Amino acid sequence: IAGSDNAHRLFSVLGFVIAGVAAAALILIPYLFDSIGPRSLFWLLAASPAAVLLLAWSLPNKAAPVDNVPLLAGFDVPGSTPMLFSFGLMWIGLSALWVFAELIGTNTGLSLAQVGTCLAIGQVAGIAGPMIAGRYAKTLGLRRSIAIVNILMAVAGVMMIFGRSAWMYTVAVSLLSVGS
Repeated sequence: IAGSDNAHRLFSVLGFVIAGVAAAALILIPYLFDSIGPRSLFWLLAASPAAVLLLAWSLPNKAAPVDNVPLLAGFDVPGSTPMLFSFGLMWIGLSALWVFAELIGTNTGLSLAQVGTCLAIGQVAGIAGPMIAGRYAKTLGLRRSIAIVNILMAVAGVMMIFGRSAWMYTVAVSLLSVGS
């Protein structure tokens, strides 16, 4: 991504594709689970990489060349270590909420199909995240961007766990998706 002409645009396109595929999978999984059983999840996970292999011919053969960059040069930038540490903690929190999203949803009284639908809506809402980042990334800067995402993550986590309704859960996963 760093070697592309417009890294923000490429990141936004990747975010859009990931959100679309995740939304389709989240809608599809409960129906596959009901009709085929637990094995359907395995087959979906196995078929996804196979589909990527079919599309691999369209990928570039090599990344854009970058000259004179020493290994781990990013750590030489002042403030990079605490920033990377903060970014890592943010992703740990986001990942924890995503890993337990289904369990949180079912514990609030939602069915698996409802959880899948809410998560799919959240993934589609997440398309706004890369667009917001592309528009405001330079204005806000990395520090404020990470702070905003951490606040979104905290609000989303509280809403997911204590919301006790499908619409609150949907708003929470949407905020989480936009942030991630």
